Amino acid sequence: MEAIHSFGVGFFVVNATQISEWGRVAELAKESWLVHGAIGVHPWYVSGLPADWDVALTCWLEQHPELSVGEIGLDKNYPDLDIQESVFRRELQIAHDMKRVVHIHCVGAWGKMMEILRGCKLPPAMIFHAFSGSADLVPELVRKRGYFSFGRAVCDNRRVKLHDAVRAVPNRRLLVESDASFVDDYEDLDNTIHAIADIRNDSYGDIVELSCTVEDVLNDRKI
Repeated sequence: MEAIHSFGVGFFVVNATQISEWGRVAELAKESWLVHGAIGVHPWYVSGLPADWDVALTCWLEQHPELSVGEIGLDKNYPDLDIQESVFRRELQIAHDMKRVVHIHCVGAWGKMMEILRGCKLPPAMIFHAFSGSADLVPELVRKRGYFSFGRAVCDNRRVKLHDAVRAVPNRRLLVESDASFVDDYEDLDNTIHAIADIRNDSYGDIVELSCTVEDVLNDRKI
């Protein structure tokens, strides 16, 4: 964390992907005020869950009111889409009932994602990690308390639809992420911010000032 902090990163979001990681994420969040933790079941790991997984998730969240729910969602490139959907719906319900922000992963399943979000009670805010939906979806998702996070993929000039989505996101609903697993990955943050600035015809400083942080989402749900 000290090495990463030297790159100018001041706040870290750590998402669990499976039950075995919940305890460590909770520990990290307790050890440092710089870490915001989220626990849930990622769509890659929905197979073989214990029958009472949702009870366990609820208990963990009750014991750790500082935690959000994530990383959760849908991924068409992985099997058991029916199980993915069932688990995701239950996680959204828990997040709604417990008033927790959710961190959402969606790959190639935006039709099903929108069907689910239109038909269920929603949490107080949703952060769409590495948003890959179309620009047309942005206004509706904003009305549903959506925030949009973009990473290094925006640096690829061939991603025309992604760039359109970046332009469609309102100020104060935009987040910049590293999606990093290793220290060196954080060096891409500057490049990502510069790319977003170019796409939106803004300056680097404008993006830093007008984008929001996860702290904003957690502390000011009225943004």
